[in-house]
Amino acid sequence: MPTRIKFHFDPEKAVEVILYVASRVRDPGFHRVSKILYFADRDHLAMYGRFICGDSYVAMKNGPVPSGAYDADENDIIDVEQIAATLPDSVALLNHLANPHPD
Repeated sequence: MPTRIKFHFDPEKAVEVILYVASRVRDPGFHRVSKILYFADRDHLAMYGRFICGDSYVAMKNGPVPSGAYDADENDIIDVEQIAATLPDSVALLNHLANPHPD
């Protein structure tokens, strides 16, 4: 039976990585950023033996989703006000990622 490796998820680092990726891609929707994070983590794991943020992935209909980052946002583990104070455009970017095509 294969050994399952447990990583420590760092929600603040996850936000930093999401903002970094989202600020550098055209039309940074949730699925695009999630896929980039997946491939970045895959390569990082191969090179360093760990994921960038310690996140785990869940298979979803449109591809892998970093579950810790998604849950941290949903359960208010990430302090959006603190992020907004240090990175003024970050709240707008996070809101765009959550809903890239508002009605």
